[in-house]
Amino acid sequence: MSKVSVWLRFIGDVTPAVVSGIFLTLSFPHFGNAAFAWIALVPLLLICVRASSLRHSFVLGFVTGGVHFAGMLYWIPNVMVEFGELVPVMAASLYFLLVSYLALFPALFSVGLFIVFHRFGLIGLLCA
Repeated sequence: MSKVSVWLRFIGDVTPAVVSGIFLTLSFPHFGNAAFAWIALVPLLLICVRASSLRHSFVLGFVTGGVHFAGMLYWIPNVMVEFGELVPVMAASLYFLLVSYLALFPALFSVGLFIVFHRFGLIGLLCA
């Protein structure tokens, strides 16, 4: 495979994960409309079903969680700098660690979805 086709496949796999993270963020009242919650996980579900491995599914879920929590918790570094008197680099580092930790939850959901779908088929997907 050429580098271009690998890059296009990567973009095609990550785009639904990013869209799912954006929809999750938009489903909260401050940002958008609660109706987004009904469709927010659909791109993630579809892309995890056709993931090639557990690791691939984990990465897609991690991207979704990273986009979502980075968008939801954008205010945390400012609070740490303003009231915690941390330097901005330290606040950004702690923010990155927090977002990474929280992104593990959608990643583990994606792994579980991958396992259930490959074991039980469409019934497993409907149970998700």
